[in-house]
Amino acid sequence: MKTDQAELPRANSRSSTLEQKKNSGLLMFVDTNIFLQAYAHPDVRVPLLEELMSISERIICSEQLAMEFMKNRQQKIRESLKSLKLELPTPPGFFAGSSTLSDWEDHKQKTKAKFEQLKTSLNDAIEDPVKNDRVFAVVQNLVQKSSLLRLTKSSHVWNAILQRAKERWELGYPPRKASDTSIGDALHWEWIVECAMNTKQSVLVVSADSDWGEKTHVNDWLKKEFLERVGEGVEIRLTNLLARGLQEMGVEIPSEQVEREEKATKAVDWDSVWTKQLPWSFVSGSGEAPKVYVVTDPSSIIPIPKFDPGTSFLE
Repeated sequence: MKTDQAELPRANSRSSTLEQKKNSGLLMFVDTNIFLQAYAHPDVRVPLLEELMSISERIICSEQLAMEFMKNRQQKIRESLKSLKLELPTPPGFFAGSSTLSDWEDHKQKTKAKFEQLKTSLNDAIEDPVKNDRVFAVVQNLVQKSSLLRLTKSSHVWNAILQRAKERWELGYPPRKASDTSIGDALHWEWIVECAMNTKQSVLVVSADSDWGEKTHVNDWLKKEFLERVGEGVEIRLTNLLARGLQEMGVEIPSEQVEREEKATKAVDWDSVWTKQLPWSFVSGSGEAPKVYVVTDPSSIIPIPKFDPGTSFLE
């Protein structure tokens, strides 16, 4: 494969002790949704994203990923702003004139001021992401870094990768959701395979999208295709947790951080859920409290109230 720069690093090339410790025979692709999820739980995911810079030479990325991120970044921040609500209780009249109430009012004003600072910081991230958005900084550093694992429109292989992506998307090959209207995931996959073929290294995909597989289980067809095209001795892996992925890459991540990300992942972001993207649902219950069970994960059934357009929400 022709590339813009020198020959791609091979799996059997000489590595330093540190590189061997960091599992240098493994490449990583981080899907766009992982970067965007950071806005819902910045305290959990932003520090993990920043750890990517320590292994940036083994991160597969592209201009396509940067476009997808920048296209949706502002919307995700606005969603965070909408969900940012401050609800402070009002003390009963019994405390009127007391020092306790005075202290409470002082605390409440300080809390409101801090709350406004949080809202301002989110607005600042929209206005000037270069200075105020740590997630934006990570993405920019990764896609702008000179690397043979970075695909750009000026790359010699761009047209070939694009054509293969179009063909697989038209045929309905994974990774592709039923609702997809663009070839983004198909392009990501073709570039992953291209990098694996040229380096003869395994690839770990970090994604929360089900079209890549189920949590840690790669889609059956993708696994078969990867083996046929790349060959024996390497493999395609999958995880839906960035913390786990970083550990597999040899980065030291405390177990507490893994647990925090697992909890954050289980939280449902209903603002980003569209019915047409859900695998299936069923109605259970009768009488005054029917429930619709939306199944996005076979191990977790989430009940939500059934909505009757003719009347109101049934509880």
